Amino acid sequence: MKTSGNTLNWIAIAALLVIFFAWQVAHLGGFERDYDEGAHLMEARMIQEGYKLYTEVFSAHPPLFVLSIASAFKLFGASVAIGRTLILVYATFGLLGVALAAHELRGSGAGPAAIFLLALTPNFFHWSRGALADLPSACLATLSVALALRYRQRKGRFWPAIVGLIAAAGFLTKVIVATTLLPVSLLVLLRPGAANRPWRQRIGNTILMLTFAGLPALLCLLLFDPQAMIDQTIVFHLRGGEAYQWNLAENTAALASYFRENAGLVALAIGGSIVLLAQARLRKQAAILILWFLVMGLSLLTHSPLFPKHQFVILLPPLAILGGALVADTVERCRKLREQSGLGRRSLLIVGLCSLALYGLHFPRIIEMDRQLIPGPKLEEPEQRAIRFLETSVAGDAFVITDDQYLAFVADRLVPPSLADTSWKRLHTGYLTVPELVEATIEYEAQAVLLRSDGRFVSAAPEYVNWLRENYRLAAWYGERREIYVPVDFTETLQHWLRVSLGDGVTLLGYDLSTEEIEPGDSLRLSLYWQATSDVREDYKVFTHLADGQDRIWGQKDSQPVEGLYPTSHWQPGRIIRDAYDIAVPDDTPAGQYVLFVGMYAPDSGERLPAFGENGQRLLADRIPLDQSITVR
Repeated sequence: MKTSGNTLNWIAIAALLVIFFAWQVAHLGGFERDYDEGAHLMEARMIQEGYKLYTEVFSAHPPLFVLSIASAFKLFGASVAIGRTLILVYATFGLLGVALAAHELRGSGAGPAAIFLLALTPNFFHWSRGALADLPSACLATLSVALALRYRQRKGRFWPAIVGLIAAAGFLTKVIVATTLLPVSLLVLLRPGAANRPWRQRIGNTILMLTFAGLPALLCLLLFDPQAMIDQTIVFHLRGGEAYQWNLAENTAALASYFRENAGLVALAIGGSIVLLAQARLRKQAAILILWFLVMGLSLLTHSPLFPKHQFVILLPPLAILGGALVADTVERCRKLREQSGLGRRSLLIVGLCSLALYGLHFPRIIEMDRQLIPGPKLEEPEQRAIRFLETSVAGDAFVITDDQYLAFVADRLVPPSLADTSWKRLHTGYLTVPELVEATIEYEAQAVLLRSDGRFVSAAPEYVNWLRENYRLAAWYGERREIYVPVDFTETLQHWLRVSLGDGVTLLGYDLSTEEIEPGDSLRLSLYWQATSDVREDYKVFTHLADGQDRIWGQKDSQPVEGLYPTSHWQPGRIIRDAYDIAVPDDTPAGQYVLFVGMYAPDSGERLPAFGENGQRLLADRIPLDQSITVR
């Protein structure tokens, strides 16, 4: 009978996993897309295109997550559905993990119960269909805990190695679950039945597990630029905490709110903790599971910024395991009701029944929340228009820039690899600056830039938006206060051609003037068009002088090109750079004819770049006179 019951238990586990996967894969569109999903999908797409992770493609997570998506894209094609299906695979392994762990704790029935509890929890039900790293990392961490629990009952030195590798997979998906190494190490170290074994052997097995947990991380440091990887996956998040000003009270309130939303599961987990801790043979395992939950909760409390919607999902597996064990324990006690004679046993039965009753009261709300999450939102009409614009107006091999990478991904258009992630956090921490945005726009010759008035660029990088509106033209609106900009063909709009050169590979193609006549006290708008013919060695400043016939200067403006947003040492040969200056004309400027002179100089030494006329002769004072004179009235 025991063998038959055990077989039915595993059949039930397998059936639940198949049902969960089949149901979810048929409802992938039910996920309400998140900004991070678009960024992760785009990162994977850029890697699929051959760009290098961390050195070219910015990523705030360890490599396993985005590499797994990129691998799925290579095998099955790049699409939102493929990315979400991969997350569903992770989620299914996570359900297997809670089933194995609960079974190890309380035997038959605990595994299916744990799957049921976790699969129906709205937070897990929702995020198991979204391409974000939190749930996959939690699922891998859960699997490592489950295997460590199974190792406690089995022989073989290969078990610690497997546990270590799975644990490594978890924190190489997202660093925050690295705290799982503590409970996993304790499970290996405090293996039951090892009382007669020397501590040296126990410690050796634990070290073996930790070694195999560390080897994949070491391999990643060898495969990728270690400085870039550590900077983006660890230092970036530490600076994020500083930029967003960690607030313990707010984090605690968010955690408390999450527990209220999942009150039924929390009640089962608390009841499970009480029942398991009361049983001597399960006390250590239960205590370690509770420790696992606490250390992950602590990691969330100390995290900043905190996004409860998806980050808190890492707390669900230990709750489901404890809850599943309680369900099995309570059912078993009810089946053997006559044996529950002592006060202690009756008390444990009452704890179980009360916990189940609380979950039952909460269950209708769980089902209603899941029902609301099944269909999912559709892309809004403005977003669909933006996608259609990119598909019809931007070449397939061209680059676009947006702070909503999901739209570019769905339209099958690429972004500059350094801009696969343009998150608030990256902008606020200085990991993405306005000069970098300008540089990427110019170097990758972005054929469209999508802006929205409440978007990241407008709020966190207004200088970039100002530059964009001067150098690109508005081509379309894709909704209220949502704009699409496209490049201006400078060769068609340039007013005055010169094609004269300075030293160090810099050429002045020509210029635009806002006016040829001006009143004293007004400002003259001068736009210069530069082009690098080779790599420029230094960062030069531009000078503009308004001089009279006696070479006296009446107005001038010295500045880094593009207001310092695109230094000359970053210029790529062949790119045309528009560079605008407002030259103030003093109130006491006499009426008459004036000439504008422009040139470049090294800021440290003040030495000017040599200037050459169209005939190749070096110009006096190493400055270029503009052929259009200015009349001051």
